[in-house]
Amino acid sequence: MSIRIQIKNVIKYGLNIRLILSSSILSPKPNLINVDADKVLLCEKTEHKTLDNYIFQYKNAGLYLDRREAIDFAARNQSDDHNALDFLKTALKDKYHGLRAYTLQKLFTQNDSVKKSVEPLLANIAEHDPNTLGKSTRH
Repeated sequence: MSIRIQIKNVIKYGLNIRLILSSSILSPKPNLINVDADKVLLCEKTEHKTLDNYIFQYKNAGLYLDRREAIDFAARNQSDDHNALDFLKTALKDKYHGLRAYTLQKLFTQNDSVKKSVEPLLANIAEHDPNTLGKSTRH
C-alpha cells in the first residue's frame, strides 16, 4: 500500500502542520511513512520511527538525506542495540563515499564491543576503499 501526502503552497510563518495517521486507516502497518520524501519542506520534523523503519528507509527511499537520517538514528543507539550496530556496518559499505566516511565518524570506537565488531571492516576500508576520505577518516 502506498499513500502519498502532498503539502503545497505553505507560505505562512509559524504554521504548525500535524499529521496523525490512525492505525485503523493504515492496515496493514506500512514499513515507512516518509513525510517530505522529496526533502523540499522547510520545517522541523518530529518523527517516531523505529530502527526497522529507518533501515527500510535506508534501503528503499534512497536519497542522501534519507540514508543519513537512518545512519544518525542507528548511531544514537549503537551501544544499546546490536541491530543498530549491524546496520552501521552495512552503512560502511554505502555507495557514496561521503556517507561511508560519515558513518566512520559516528562509530563509538571507544566502546570495546563496538570496536571489536568493526575492526575488520575498518581494516578493509583502510586497505581497499577507493576514496581517500574513507581511508583518512579511520579511527
